[in-house]
Amino acid sequence: KGDVCSDTTSRRQRFSRPPHSTAHTHTDTMTTTKDLKAMLDQDHFLGPLYDACAAAENEQSIEKAVLGLVQTAPLTSAKRAGLVAALWAARKRGLLKGLLERADFAEPAVIAKALALLDGPRRARQLRRRLVAAGGDEEHPTPRRRALQAKLQEIVDQQIPEAFSATRSFNGVGGEGGGAPPPRGGRPCAQ
Repeated sequence: KGDVCSDTTSRRQRFSRPPHSTAHTHTDTMTTTKDLKAMLDQDHFLGPLYDACAAAENEQSIEKAVLGLVQTAPLTSAKRAGLVAALWAARKRGLLKGLLERADFAEPAVIAKALALLDGPRRARQLRRRLVAAGGDEEHPTPRRRALQAKLQEIVDQQIPEAFSATRSFNGVGGEGGGAPPPRGGRPCAQ
């Protein structure tokens, strides 16, 4: 039988939750409006923005920072979509619901872009599988393979965190008439 203390430590290590994103780490859990503004000014802001939202232990601090940002800084539709996607992935549903009550966040273009961002990791996996099935080689790619590689590169260039996932429940986010279109060949999700 081992030492009780070492057994507790090993158990704690085994059951500890992994970080939300391996590409980006955000050690400070107190996020300010200034921090969010600096993140959104970067070219690739999705990873740091998601990490800040997910790491926020204090709901009020992230809510205050996001609302302060929205009220003080003009945001492009792409930045608003990134913020919607990051809040959805970080499971900040209450704050997201409040933002979507604003007309600029409930625009169909913003919701569609957020859905595309949330669906990015799944699309990347799908395109990688299709590349393997397309055949050909790196030196002499077929036209089909080149097209798939270009689509995949577009997604990879966005540096979307792997935690992003477009669930079927995201369809109802946009409210009446908003949200994502129904799946191809399928019916809209029951509300």
